[in-house]
Amino acid sequence: MKLFLSSLAISDSQSVELARLIGKEPSTISLALIENAADTYGEAERAWVYINRAAIQSHGFAVELVDLREYNKRPALIKAMLRTKDIVWFGGGNSFYLRWLLKDTGIDAILKELVVKGLVYGGGSAGAIIAGPTLKHFELPMILMMLQRLYMAAWPSLRRWWCRMPTTPNLHQSSQASLPSCKLTVTK
Repeated sequence: MKLFLSSLAISDSQSVELARLIGKEPSTISLALIENAADTYGEAERAWVYINRAAIQSHGFAVELVDLREYNKRPALIKAMLRTKDIVWFGGGNSFYLRWLLKDTGIDAILKELVVKGLVYGGGSAGAIIAGPTLKHFELPMILMMLQRLYMAAWPSLRRWWCRMPTTPNLHQSSQASLPSCKLTVTK
């Protein structure tokens, strides 16, 4: 079983190691890129998905975008497609959604079988997290991220609330001129 896990996409130096792991030249590597962990994000929030995709494509791999939702209840089709790939790469996003989608579609069992038979599993962020045995301990960061997204979505209706950052003297006279403080102000 071969795994290649990363915090984001694939850097230049990592691409060399990935090619070595697969045992092929980058231009001959066939990669299935699965970005479904980002399905829960709106289009305005997906710039990082396209940046990561471009980074992966920049290494010369033959990249095929795969949407797992198109293979729901079609296990033979996804299995046949993945058999033609050297590596399956799962991008970042919502780990819980991605894990649910793999289970719901039955693709998790197919992946396990193919990885044991030699398909390289790669993933960045959520794609790396779901390769582990559990999502335990990832609940709080996911909850905080969802709260941040909720806040940002609600921001237009909360414009009467804002935080000012006045400067405060630095008591230790270091190279910093001031320390930020924040006061919540309500206006009518």
